[in-house]
Amino acid sequence: MSDQAAVEQPNKGDATDAGSSIFKRSSQVQPAFPQPLPTAALEDIDAEYQMGNPSRGFCLIFNHRYCLQQLIKSVALKQVNFLSSTHQPTREGSDVDASSIENSFRRLGFDVRTFRDLTASNLLDVLREFRLKNHSNNDCFAVVLLSHGYEGHFYAKDRDLPIDFVVRQFKPDACKTLAGKPKLFFIQACRGDNFDRGVEVTDGEDDTLDALPPAGVGVGSGAGISGPFRVPLESDFFFFYSTPPGYFSWRNSHRGSWFGQQLTALLDRHGDRMELQHLMLMVQRLVSSAYASDTGDPKSTGMKQMPVTVSQLRKLLYFRPKQH
Repeated sequence: MSDQAAVEQPNKGDATDAGSSIFKRSSQVQPAFPQPLPTAALEDIDAEYQMGNPSRGFCLIFNHRYCLQQLIKSVALKQVNFLSSTHQPTREGSDVDASSIENSFRRLGFDVRTFRDLTASNLLDVLREFRLKNHSNNDCFAVVLLSHGYEGHFYAKDRDLPIDFVVRQFKPDACKTLAGKPKLFFIQACRGDNFDRGVEVTDGEDDTLDALPPAGVGVGSGAGISGPFRVPLESDFFFFYSTPPGYFSWRNSHRGSWFGQQLTALLDRHGDRMELQHLMLMVQRLVSSAYASDTGDPKSTGMKQMPVTVSQLRKLLYFRPKQH
């Protein structure tokens, strides 16, 4: 059996968990007992994403510092930094985030494009432009959204947009040259109006953040599966949200968001040698432990924040320096 066949061949009797009512011939649906891949096939599957293309890829930063005043009424949230005395509510500190993130991703080799305060129509034009580009010579693709938001949505200058709409533009059926390549989304926006008041714990940890593997050490990549093979439409995506569903996301007007501060600090320090999900775990740890809000209002002071990762990656991801 070829490596491709080992990966592609369906197991006879596979069934979905959607219930038999969706099938016209449900009597033929049997419980699935998938057989494991042969050991040889497993060994041939690359453990890391191949990052040896000529270019790292694009990083699109959408920095929305302003939203039109009328949006305030449509956002049923108590956004801390709305300025009701001006025509537009402002996200003070967002420019700090955008600049830091731009520098961090550029250091990792990305071709960074920053867009500020776009209307929804203009933002969609940008997405279409990059969806239609040929990414064949690129390793990966990244999008950073900095804005107001609520669960599943973020705000352009004039209206809200579903985050999923942005993601769909770069799925393999819409952008074929990104198929099988990592697609990364970093989202700094509120996802609700709840405060995280935290709880006191003692975990007894005494490890440090400097206990890192030597530069260049990682799981080796195998010979790879020969020939083309299929991957799910939902594979190779990675999402890093600044906060869980239902909660506020905090930002400092002078230093930027808590999320942005630690994301860029750790990318700058370890981004060229540490695996992405390990690095994001460090961001989660630092944001959750090192910050508490100080608004001057007892009702909103002392609040915490927990970033959230959602990984649909199939392999390890490193941004090691390119050898030119």
